[in-house]
Order: sequence, then C-alpha cells, then structure tokens
Amino acid sequence: MTISLIIPTLNEEKRIKKLLLYLKGLPHQRLLKEIIVCDGGSEDQTLREAGRVPGIKVLVAPARGRAVQMNFAAEHAEGEVLYFVHADVFPPSTCLSDIMRALKEGHKMGCFQCRYTEESQMMQLNAQLTKLNWIAAGGGDQTFFITREAFDQIRGFDSSLPIMEDFDLVWRAKKHWPLHVVSSEALVSARKYKNNSYLKVQLTNAMVFLLFRWGANPEKLSKMYKKILKL
Repeated sequence: MTISLIIPTLNEEKRIKKLLLYLKGLPHQRLLKEIIVCDGGSEDQTLREAGRVPGIKVLVAPARGRAVQMNFAAEHAEGEVLYFVHADVFPPSTCLSDIMRALKEGHKMGCFQCRYTEESQMMQLNAQLTKLNWIAAGGGDQTFFITREAFDQIRGFDSSLPIMEDFDLVWRAKKHWPLHVVSSEALVSARKYKNNSYLKVQLTNAMVFLLFRWGANPEKLSKMYKKILKL
C-alpha cells in the first residue's frame, strides 16, 4: 500500500514551499505515492511556489472550499491511503511509517496528536486535548488518514459544507470504524491564536462546534467564524 498526501491550499505562498520540502525529506519515501497540492483559487503565488518543488502534483479545484478541494484531489489520487494535511501543519517525521503501522494493526483511519509553535501553558493544554479520542478528535490540524476503500464507502467529504467538514467526515466514519489517535505529534502553527487571542479563538471554536452539532446553518456559521476571527 502507498500513501497519497493531500494538501488543500488557499493563499499559502509564504508556507507551502517550506512544507513541501519538509515532506519530500520524510523518511520512508517509498511509502509515499505522491504529494498533491489542490488549490482553491489562490490570489497570491501559492501555485507558483508549489510548482517550484520537483515531483509535486498541483491541481486547481473546480470551486473553493476545503471539502471540495480534498474530494477533487482524492479523485485524482493514486495511493491506497489518503492522508490530508493542512498547509500550516508539519506532520511528525515518522508519519509515513506510523500510518502503515496503524493499517497493519487493522485500523482504517486515524490522526495524530499535536503540539504548537507557541508553547504557552494554554497552548500546551490544547496539545493535551489532542491525546484524547473524544468527540472533538480528528480535526484538520491533527492530520487525518483513511484508506481509499473506507473513504469511498462514506463518499468522502461533504462538499456542501464550508466549515466543519473534517469533523463531519470523522463522525460519519466512526459509525463504521474506530478512530485511531497516533501518539506522534504534528506541529501546528499558532498563527490564528497570535492574530486574535487564545480566549477569542477558543470561545469561537466552541460556539461554532456546538451550533453545528445542534444543526445550525453551515453557511451562516462560516460567515460568522470569518467575521469574528482574523485568519
């Protein structure tokens, strides 16, 4: 089995090349079928920067939105395993072998624990929460992997969702298989917390999470989220 690593992007010119070079240097490259950057219509030089890294498959999705972009990339992926990584997250250096080990143990899907580029006590608390396999496990920052067969069975991400698409997929998938949380840590950018404040981000995340669970309109939630937070 091989892994297709998928990165949805939108205006990530400052970060994408550094991430891609890091991914190209991961151990056990034989396990990595391809790295796919799927852009949602960036207005900066994201596509140019991604294209400067040899061996990267660069796609432009038919519409903007992470769910649309990740589904589109999955349609063009050739690996038997799909691994979704956000552009501001660096997976653990052992991620490829960790994923294969999890699959050999019988897991169909999983994610990683996190640590943050800022190590304040509050951010360390966030990191501790990613060790738990609970209702909020499997968010995009934790980088998520799933077998192609399982992904197709649940029909991928819900392309109608402009927000919470990652949790929605995990919740649907957990009706069939347990989520495996790998102990290795992904390094997550704390830029959202720096651009706003820890309390503001946490309260906004909690509000959107609960409202989505209670059936609130995802379009309205997305607009509210972008209005409250500086992303």
